[in-house]
Amino acid sequence: MAVRSFLILCVVSLAMLAAAIAAVVRQDRPESVAGSGEPMLPHLLERLDGLSAIQVVSASGTLTAELTEGGWGLKERGHYPVPFETVREKVLRLAALEKVEPKTTRADRYPRLGVEDPTGAGAKSRELRLLNANDEVLAALIIGKPAFGIGGEGALYVRLPGEERAWAVRGSVDAGTEAREWVDRTLTDIAAESLASITLTHPGGETLTLVPDPATEGGWRIKELPAGAQLKSAEELGAMARALSGLTLDDLRSATETPFAAGEATRARFVTRDGLAVTLEVETRDEERWVRLEAAVAPGPDSGTDSSAATAAAERINQRTRGWIYRVPTWKVATLERRLSDLIAP
Repeated sequence: MAVRSFLILCVVSLAMLAAAIAAVVRQDRPESVAGSGEPMLPHLLERLDGLSAIQVVSASGTLTAELTEGGWGLKERGHYPVPFETVREKVLRLAALEKVEPKTTRADRYPRLGVEDPTGAGAKSRELRLLNANDEVLAALIIGKPAFGIGGEGALYVRLPGEERAWAVRGSVDAGTEAREWVDRTLTDIAAESLASITLTHPGGETLTLVPDPATEGGWRIKELPAGAQLKSAEELGAMARALSGLTLDDLRSATETPFAAGEATRARFVTRDGLAVTLEVETRDEERWVRLEAAVAPGPDSGTDSSAATAAAERINQRTRGWIYRVPTWKVATLERRLSDLIAP
């Protein structure tokens, strides 16, 4: 998106945001003090014509949302896509911050407000920077702890880099240091009720096939279950079937830079009733679960033709996930690593 178009959108959106904030402020406004009511970053929108990056600096490192020909993306994550709406919201919220009350100028008290040097060891503060294409700073603000008792719309302690005075400001802005706080976290959202089968292939070749159990509403059974054997818990099969429902990422990496080890991943193939086939590979790294996804279309059982809905769904999934691996919540996928011996009651 052109920067000038971005600027116009910001101005319009900021006007709407300011009107909403004003309605709340009139109901619960503190006594006026020196500097109260002034923008924390005056003329910010006027300097956005060259905006090319938003950078968050913290004790844990630097994360940068960067504008390229392909749109906004995380520089430190191979330019994984960042929604434009995320960028716009952060800029608008920065521009809307309003001074309420001056605070300390003593550096030894900065940690109490969370406005210390963000690069210091153990620092809790975060510096949000807006940069142009030459990495020149258009605006910057150290974001501290929430400030309570300043009205119902939210407030923060902040400090301008290089200035001694900290401020309590009205408003809020998210200076997230994690990739998941910038990107669309949703990987898949496929309901268990839409599945026709699940095939698990474990390292070493052991295979389990799960299919819906017609004898139990919402239940599942294992085709390979030996005669007379009993499951420890039928709920574990239900958890396997729900693995693709609301599956979200916690972090991500390029699949070419951090490939899966050959033969070490558990492979789960989910096939829906309309023919969408999603293969989810799960690998454990330092007790965390990383996954790789690939979608395709399984031939229909009768006609052998592909479902147009399944084809479109497979394209959407592959467009988002091809070339990437994701760290996901362990509880969501660890059950897929269960072998038949783990599932059968002694």
